[in-house]
Amino acid sequence: MIDLLFYLAILSVLTTLIILFVRQKGSYFKSVQVLLLIAFSAIASVVLINIIKNYVIKESWIMLPYTLWGIFAVIIAGLAVEQTAFILYKRPQVTKRKGFFSNKINVMSLLFKTYASAILIIACVVTPWQIQYNVPNLWGNLVYGYMYDSWFTLIAGGLLITFIAYPCTVFILLSRKCSDKHVSDALWWLGICWAGVGATIMFFHVLVRTLNVELVEISSLFCVLYYGIVAYYFKQTTILGSLFNAAYPALHLREGEHLVVFYTNKVDKWKLFSTYIRQGLREGDRVIYAYPSVDSEIVKSRLKEQRIDVERHEKNGSLVLMRISHVYMRNGIIDKSQLINFWNDLKTDTEKGGFKHERDLFDMGDLSFLGDQKGKYFEYLREASTQLMDPFMIELRAVNIENLNPQLVQEFKFLSTKSMDLLEYSDKFSKRIGVNHKQVVGRNLLLEFDPAADYEDAIRDFVLEASANAETVIIFTSKGSVIYTILSEQENVKFLLLTQLASISKTDKHTDEVFIPANNTSLLLDTLNKTVKSHSYGNFNLVFDNLTSLILQLGFEKAYNFVRYALEMLSSIDATAIFLFNPSAHDQKIVSSLRSLFSNQITFEKEGLEIIKLPEALMKCE
Repeated sequence: MIDLLFYLAILSVLTTLIILFVRQKGSYFKSVQVLLLIAFSAIASVVLINIIKNYVIKESWIMLPYTLWGIFAVIIAGLAVEQTAFILYKRPQVTKRKGFFSNKINVMSLLFKTYASAILIIACVVTPWQIQYNVPNLWGNLVYGYMYDSWFTLIAGGLLITFIAYPCTVFILLSRKCSDKHVSDALWWLGICWAGVGATIMFFHVLVRTLNVELVEISSLFCVLYYGIVAYYFKQTTILGSLFNAAYPALHLREGEHLVVFYTNKVDKWKLFSTYIRQGLREGDRVIYAYPSVDSEIVKSRLKEQRIDVERHEKNGSLVLMRISHVYMRNGIIDKSQLINFWNDLKTDTEKGGFKHERDLFDMGDLSFLGDQKGKYFEYLREASTQLMDPFMIELRAVNIENLNPQLVQEFKFLSTKSMDLLEYSDKFSKRIGVNHKQVVGRNLLLEFDPAADYEDAIRDFVLEASANAETVIIFTSKGSVIYTILSEQENVKFLLLTQLASISKTDKHTDEVFIPANNTSLLLDTLNKTVKSHSYGNFNLVFDNLTSLILQLGFEKAYNFVRYALEMLSSIDATAIFLFNPSAHDQKIVSSLRSLFSNQITFEKEGLEIIKLPEALMKCE
């Protein structure tokens, strides 16, 4: 009786752990969740058939379906795990570093599937095992058992080796490429635990049986342990979704581009820096971060606050931290030829490491570390300009201009392909309504506009502010709108274009613009829902252009319900949204009803941007 209770307890625990995994949120790639559930359930079914064999049907004829089901369940679990690893490796966000798997993943996947399927077919056709009678189990009871032929044991062992070397190793390799420590740990343990499951099944279900003893109960205990570890590391219900859905903020720098960023002590530079570093790590670049001495004590902690696993990336060489003074100043002077040789050697080492690019971040501070060598520093920049434009190199140079000579600021601009002034843009829109950026984050604003006014200027400032704060902007609009015309070249903007010419959503592969049927509120809400879920990391911004067109196309009731549901979705994350609305095109009843949905209301008329309604707490600037 104790042995039966043991089996039932094991089965209950496995079922509970599977249910916990079902709670994972992964709306974009349900296929991966389904594959992992199939794998977990297949192994759990082996426990169930042991109960049936030993306690329900104690007849010799049960051994054929019992053994075949066990082989089938294990093969199906292996194929599901392999396909999961394949999808994860091939997903769009994965880093595509050069390496053994990069060009061979398709062939390896095909070979593994063929090998596993061949074993299953052989087992069904040849039945390579002998039934054993009166085999003692862990509890001392005599049960029916089986023993595989030695040749089949060898090819099964080969499958185990292949399983560990390919799909399980892929999980571990992918874990090293994730800048998010929680996701990285989950992937690492997923690979380790599935390798453990495979080894446990091989040992207790194949090898131990050659000793004419059955100890599959111990195998079940190990499976509970492995499932428990996986459930623990996937306990956050967004981990699975994070493997696909997380749309991290990005700085759009092309190969060979050189951006200079100006800041002061009043501006938060760390958000921009961490975005740049994280983007490089996710894309398979090697990041070189040179920081001023004043930041020595805080640099690692600030990066960790932004969910960058500093120690792991330093250990694998993808992140190199050094003081800016150690980079440029050797014995108190700048040696231009020595500097060029240093960076050439570092580039060679980076290329040998298989990285896609060398991504440099130089925080020059206030240039005080240069002393009287500032002239030589700019001479070096001019002479190294060819090196800086190398497609392998991407560079961000940051300068604290609080007390800097304006002539030096102009020199930096001249030697850069792009420049950004954080002080000028970080609150560019927020200042228009008398607040700062932090105070506007998470707000949904109704912007009532006069079509004759330059209301698009306010939206441009909104986008520039988002860019300066390393945030993405999603804009719902139409192809010919004023908003699209003035912002279509802006790099941190993604357009979701409303159109009457489409019946389903589709994406333009060349521009990455998404076309959505303007008269289908269900698709609009579904698109918005996916957008919200994909931006669960950090702040993101949304512009809906515009509610007037939506009301005229769908009618007020449908448009009103859309806005109500949309605001509810946006409230779940730190999204800052602007809904454009032309009140002169509607009667007062519609205007009043729509206004009732928004606690934050502003207007843009010929006189400019003015506040209609903002909460008092928001108006109290920090």
